[in-house]
Amino acid sequence: MDMGVGAFVFGRGLVSRGKAPSLLSSVPMIVLGFVRLAMVKGGEYQEHASEYGVHWNFFFTMAAVSLLQRLSCISPHQTAPAAGILLLGYETALHLGLQEWILHAPRDNLVSQNKEGIASCMGYLVILLVGSALGSHIQQRGGMQQLRLILGVSLVSWLLWGVGEAALEHTSRRMVNATYVFWTIAFNTLLLFVFGCLSLFVSQEAQTRSIAQSINSQGLLCFLAGNVATGAVNVTIRTLDQGPMTSFCILVVYMAIVSGGIVVRDIAVFRIGPKEPKGNE
Repeated sequence: MDMGVGAFVFGRGLVSRGKAPSLLSSVPMIVLGFVRLAMVKGGEYQEHASEYGVHWNFFFTMAAVSLLQRLSCISPHQTAPAAGILLLGYETALHLGLQEWILHAPRDNLVSQNKEGIASCMGYLVILLVGSALGSHIQQRGGMQQLRLILGVSLVSWLLWGVGEAALEHTSRRMVNATYVFWTIAFNTLLLFVFGCLSLFVSQEAQTRSIAQSINSQGLLCFLAGNVATGAVNVTIRTLDQGPMTSFCILVVYMAIVSGGIVVRDIAVFRIGPKEPKGNE
């Protein structure tokens, strides 16, 4: 889950290709955030305040990050420099006292009750901007140039992550610090590179309706389905008491249901959608 939320933000930035979302696009996330809050509090669902806070959740984070990106008015060619400046400023703030406040401040008001979720928005914004910048550069290249760019970004990110772990601080999803940002970028670009290499050996016909394309075309729906499935598992099973084999079986069934459901829906939509004209028709 620590990598999952970072990957979702990075992927959203990647497909945006430098374009900031509209303000209205944050409304569904805000609504979903309040729905999740009501369900968690009303259903006494297990939660840990140290993740996002007492009331905050990842939907609020996505809404806040989208709003920040839009209000910042960062042009596409300024996205990468802006990400570097924001990360440097946020990391400096962490070392000047923000980290101490996040980890140890009492939860005596609405802001401090949700300090993890509020503070981490800056780190997630950096991840989103990096993904957006990379997506914009990928769009301008083709074939092997794309793979070389992705591999280069991955190698640099892994190097920065290793240096950060050794000399700066440990990776923390709770604060979304610099090492978490580098780790997220490194891991996801490595996956992109591997998938890109694999696609070279798969015919275009075989790629027409792949699982990856089905999930890519319905990212938010897939994310919501995963959340619902995770909640169903946590409500019905004491996950902390399960052994390795049981846990593995649960994960296999979970992935089969979520990904299988998305693929089935995508195929249904694809079949009833508009058909591409053939030839000169």
